[in-house]
Amino acid sequence: MHNFLKKRIGGKKQDDLVVQHEHTIIVDPAVAPTCTAEGLTEGSHCSICREVLVPQQAIPVTGHHYDATVTDPTCTAGGFTVYKCSACGDTYTADETAARGHTEVIHAAIAPKCTKDGLTKVVVMGNRKRLTIANIFPNIQIAVPQILLPL
Repeated sequence: MHNFLKKRIGGKKQDDLVVQHEHTIIVDPAVAPTCTAEGLTEGSHCSICREVLVPQQAIPVTGHHYDATVTDPTCTAGGFTVYKCSACGDTYTADETAARGHTEVIHAAIAPKCTKDGLTKVVVMGNRKRLTIANIFPNIQIAVPQILLPL
């Protein structure tokens, strides 16, 4: 038996009135913490008098656990990193970088040989190869200045 609850009768506290009962236990379930909210341990209380028998304890927030996915910049588009929480899926984008722009590398001309035609130059830009063909056929006049070829 447990003493509890001093009732008020007619608006006045009656110190001599004590109700006795056996606790009827209600389990207060545990709540797991999340990235942004505290959790609680399991506890219990009496369903009649509401006395807390086993108090619930706070469990700290876990915080986000981000995995990074990097997208490198290209010649025409900037780069960035997407961060995604492995627990809750929250995402954000950061670490943005500018596009690299085209880098032009000019390779030397290839002189024609007796059995092989030559090239004026090869220009490599980003992920494409541009050939200047003005002198591929040195004995023929050609009006087409460039051809773009994928790598």
